[in-house]
Amino acid sequence: MELVNAGKNEAAAEFFVRLAESHPNPVQQSDALTIAALATAKAGRPEEAMKLADRIPEPEIAQLCKIKLLEETRQWQALLDQEINLKTWPENLIFPALMARARAHSALGQHEQAESDLRLALDATISNLNQARVWHAMAQDAQAANAGPDQVLAAYNEMIRLAASGGGMLQRGLSERALLLSGMGRHKEALADLAELEQKTNNDPHWVCTVLIAYGDVYRSMGETAKAKSSFEKAAAVANAPAALIESARKRLAE
Repeated sequence: MELVNAGKNEAAAEFFVRLAESHPNPVQQSDALTIAALATAKAGRPEEAMKLADRIPEPEIAQLCKIKLLEETRQWQALLDQEINLKTWPENLIFPALMARARAHSALGQHEQAESDLRLALDATISNLNQARVWHAMAQDAQAANAGPDQVLAAYNEMIRLAASGGGMLQRGLSERALLLSGMGRHKEALADLAELEQKTNNDPHWVCTVLIAYGDVYRSMGETAKAKSSFEKAAAVANAPAALIESARKRLAE
């Protein structure tokens, strides 16, 4: 897993294939081959990844693996063609399958079907964090469907309530809700969200940079260009922040 987390997908895939071959237990084999297939897909070899998925001995796990691979490669219609048996599948497989299918529906503009799957996903988990993920997907799908801002806001409110214990999901919810509130002209509430988010960054360069960019966006929306520029400049100077965020801050400065 250290190889996976380090982005060394080729080495990770080779390791997990060997691990699968060394274990007689079909569930352990299935788990190892699933990780190997996903790592192979991330390494840019989707056809090989599907062949690994075909080797998974547990049929439901194999099917979920194929769904995840199609999600990874954004083959939305092919994903929707995959079968998900809500009556016979284990509960721990149903939730990720429904989330993937909802994403596919949303990407294809099928927003009613996406919401239906997300409602099913809510019923398929008791985890607050998983439910927060569902409400985040609800908010994103509502935005894609050009729903009213109040509907989107209600989804973000639920997401943040369920993710209250902290972690990246809460931080993401606060940053995105702040921008939504600012777009609705509710700048004071937006700044309050960012103030809370700022307290929860734990000096993580990713979130420090994200907060500063969000502050800049809100200040710009308020017409306070000097404050916006200052925030973007600080964001662009955050040491060890992801390159994409630094580039985003610089792009805003150039606008």
